[in-house]
Amino acid sequence: MHAERHGRSAGQSSALPRPVPTAAPARRWRAIGGVLLSGALLFATTAPTAHATATSPAASTSAGVTTASAVTPAGRDKAAAQPTRVSASDVQLSIDHPPRALDEHSPLSITATVTNNGDEPLVSAMVEFYLGNRLMTTTTQVRDWYDTASATGPSNRATKVGGRPMQTIEPGASATVIFDGDADRLPTWQFADDKGVLGYAVRLTSNSSDSVWQQSTLAWNVAQSDVRPLNVIVPINAPAAAGRFYTAEQLAQLTDADGELTTQIDALDSLNVQLAVDPKILASIATLGTSAPADALAWKQRLDAFPGIMPLIWGDADVQALSAAGVSQIGDDLLGGGVAGSTDQPLVLAQAPGDLSGSGLSVVSGQRPLIISTDRLQDTSADVNLRRLQGTPVIGANHNLIDALHDSLESDGAQQQRDLDRITAMATTLGLATQDFSTVTTVLPRGWSQQAKQAGDALRSVAGSGVRFQPGVQITPHHDAQNGGDTGDQSDGHDAPQTDLDTSSQTAEQDDLSPLGELAQAASSVDRLASISADPQSVHSTFLQQTASLCGAGWSRNDAWRQAVTAQAAESAAQLDAVAITSTTNLTLVSGSSQIPVAVRNDTGQPVTVQVHISPSTGRITTKSPVSLTIDPHSAATAQVPVRAIANGSVVLNIGITNDRGDPIGETVSRPMDVQAQWEGIGLGIAGAAVTLLFGFGLVRSLIRRRHRLSADGEPTAQHPDHTTETPTR
Repeated sequence: MHAERHGRSAGQSSALPRPVPTAAPARRWRAIGGVLLSGALLFATTAPTAHATATSPAASTSAGVTTASAVTPAGRDKAAAQPTRVSASDVQLSIDHPPRALDEHSPLSITATVTNNGDEPLVSAMVEFYLGNRLMTTTTQVRDWYDTASATGPSNRATKVGGRPMQTIEPGASATVIFDGDADRLPTWQFADDKGVLGYAVRLTSNSSDSVWQQSTLAWNVAQSDVRPLNVIVPINAPAAAGRFYTAEQLAQLTDADGELTTQIDALDSLNVQLAVDPKILASIATLGTSAPADALAWKQRLDAFPGIMPLIWGDADVQALSAAGVSQIGDDLLGGGVAGSTDQPLVLAQAPGDLSGSGLSVVSGQRPLIISTDRLQDTSADVNLRRLQGTPVIGANHNLIDALHDSLESDGAQQQRDLDRITAMATTLGLATQDFSTVTTVLPRGWSQQAKQAGDALRSVAGSGVRFQPGVQITPHHDAQNGGDTGDQSDGHDAPQTDLDTSSQTAEQDDLSPLGELAQAASSVDRLASISADPQSVHSTFLQQTASLCGAGWSRNDAWRQAVTAQAAESAAQLDAVAITSTTNLTLVSGSSQIPVAVRNDTGQPVTVQVHISPSTGRITTKSPVSLTIDPHSAATAQVPVRAIANGSVVLNIGITNDRGDPIGETVSRPMDVQAQWEGIGLGIAGAAVTLLFGFGLVRSLIRRRHRLSADGEPTAQHPDHTTETPTR
């Protein structure tokens, strides 16, 4: 039937035959017939062809046209005389298979369906078709076209191009109208040489209901090569949790068949989108290695199959919270060190729920481009032209498009189709206008995974409507060329105009981030521990990642969160206590110089090197400190500090350890020392005297004994000088 009607000329009317009532005076109906005939002739000369069909549970056919339900002439007269009102909310008007593109040489065909969900019939219904008066080239124009009230519609911004009367539509019944307009009869001559988005609308009027409008849009004179592709960034994150990593148990729950991370990947399967992944998830899997849950390893393999992956900030942290915690900049450690893709890629801030102020901006300032929603900037053209924010390149994510994506996650039926058409139209206007970026960039709102399946279906519908998806975005040199710069190698837009944050829309009430100040105070202890560690970067990274986990945007700033912050701050500050001087006893110095042993323990997981200092309370001794000491992990070592006595007496030794800069590590230990250095000389004198006396006594004794022996041997000669020995004879 439609094929036959399509063959008619645009100037012919395809009005449905009306049943002739039998209970009315002939004169009355002749007059009415004359009026209807005049109206039909007038319509036939001005309107393009329209066709109508209707279906209901009790359908009847007349002259090849399916009507709504059968109604007796008497009932029709009564309804016409005193129609019962049908609420506009009970009337559904939808555009079936909406056309996506049109040019000056192509005819336009629109199919509209009216469904009566009320309890009373719709009588004297008319469906009218409109085309927008102007071509839309911005997302704001598209937004305004779709945001007009259903009762009033865009009648003041559109031109009526046709209309079609309909038979009575009974409760629960539907009727379909097809509008066909030849290209040369459409009022589009004024746009012949332009490109953009053209709005069109369908209006239902009835004696028994208020007007109902349905709007849509199509691309006008647009070829696919004219439009930059759409880069849809989808955040992949898990519920906020304290601790540097997710545990094996947490990962198992997140990646099982019904886990949140699995649901996200399922929804995005086969979509050519860019995934912005929380590096905490991937680092947790990598840390566990083969001990990671099997579901987590399988999920990681599915993730790797996506064409584009980029990192979020660790723990999906909010930059304002990071600033409150004392974090001064975003380094590679907070981007996962490459575990979630190159850390040189743009940093996604567009999905951040809170306000962005100067303190948060200072954390992310630098050469890494920022992706920020345009409603946070004073210059909203940052979605198509490169701008700089405090010197940092900005890639604007159009806030109207982000809002449309958000609305599509919460709508259904005809309203969802309307939202998807709005997304397509906005992507087209941005794709035509974008100059300084390789793609049009947008970001799914945080929390999209709560409607993950609907989000995936919405993106597939947009992709099926002709919008080309392409992950990733690059800054092109177009801007520099426009400003007379060198187009050879100027892709950073160093001369791009500056913009600033728009604070006019910021909310008065802000989350209380003051508890994070405890982490800022603990940072000084962590810095000192890092300064003595063999791998200072790992110490900093551990603390920053633990801090970022507590700055996640998914946290509710409640008592449980505050307790977690306090506990983490205490634990971080206590890490410095893992390197300390062990207990010592009282000391006594009995020599002029010696070495004082100082034992230091190291309960950390890596070697540390400290400087051991001894500071005497008086000048009775001097020391040669500091002495460098390296201690292996989970062990202790002893430093020998040289000292020299100057005078006897009591001295208090203040023993401490520092880093190379002289910053103290832990508490100073005070120990008393008794200096008795002169007793050494006295002792030596006594010992020497004793040895001398002993030696002298032995020498004297030996002389006396020798003399006695000599005296005994020489006594006869002295007493009998004349005595001779006689020799016997024979």
